[in-house]
Amino acid sequence: MRRAVPLLRSDFQWPTMKGVVEGNQGHTYGLSFWLPFQGTGTYFYDAYSSRSFYVPSFGMGRLTPDNAAAQAKAYRECGKIAPYMLGDYFPLTPYSLQLEQWIAWQFHRQELGGGLVQAFRRNASQMASMTFRLNGLDPAAQYEITNFDAEGPAKASGKELMEKGLTVEIEDKPGAAVIVYQARPKL
Repeated sequence: MRRAVPLLRSDFQWPTMKGVVEGNQGHTYGLSFWLPFQGTGTYFYDAYSSRSFYVPSFGMGRLTPDNAAAQAKAYRECGKIAPYMLGDYFPLTPYSLQLEQWIAWQFHRQELGGGLVQAFRRNASQMASMTFRLNGLDPAAQYEITNFDAEGPAKASGKELMEKGLTVEIEDKPGAAVIVYQARPKL
């Protein structure tokens, strides 16, 4: 695996395959323990589905005028998080493919001073929010937290994010959140 460059981790990616979106969430959850660099592609253009396929080598198919904006957005988002996905990996929920459950994880790059949280509220989940204790942060640092679906960044200390946690709210069922955090320079 140290020499592997899995550009396509699986051919389980087609829209006609039952459970393919949640299955790819499961792929990222399980494979990230072993393969920091992995690739996949998708033919979905909604945020929940496309975000379920985000990995360092991400692609989308069937570019049309109808989905060009969705593809551009997905590539921009994935480009912002891909460098963090090559760092330390921390599952934030138990592994599950059940539609009543959330699934979430964190990637952290100490040398970059930041990381990301991806969380997925599946379509049968009754919980609109969850709080996750983050890992690997500098307790003394202040972090700027950017939720891709919210206006403006928030701020919190590393200690607060590791002890109290980061609350993620997802109103849509199904819905996905991508949150990037970055340590602010000390003054």
